[in-house]
Amino acid sequence: MSREREPSAADRALRDLMGLLALPALWVGRDAATVLQLTTEAVNRIVGTAVCLVHAPLVPDAAPTTLLQLGGVRVAHDAWTDFIAACRQMPDAADTAT
Repeated sequence: MSREREPSAADRALRDLMGLLALPALWVGRDAATVLQLTTEAVNRIVGTAVCLVHAPLVPDAAPTTLLQLGGVRVAHDAWTDFIAACRQMPDAADTAT
């Protein structure tokens, strides 16, 4: 009887890469907001971020869509409007570098 071994770091990285490469198949026929949400959720699952903030324009000349996840849980828009406004006031590190 063979015992299954724990996947190595390389095995896990390859599995994660294959998951990312499969994402475009999920995008077919979906609207831009759904594509952004699916991609954000997949990357957040793979990378395991504590905070994931996405601010991206979905169509030209439109207001960008913003998604916020904390610990992999999507935060409702009204709960983080002040947080986003405060983040936008922060100076860009490239602008303040000496």
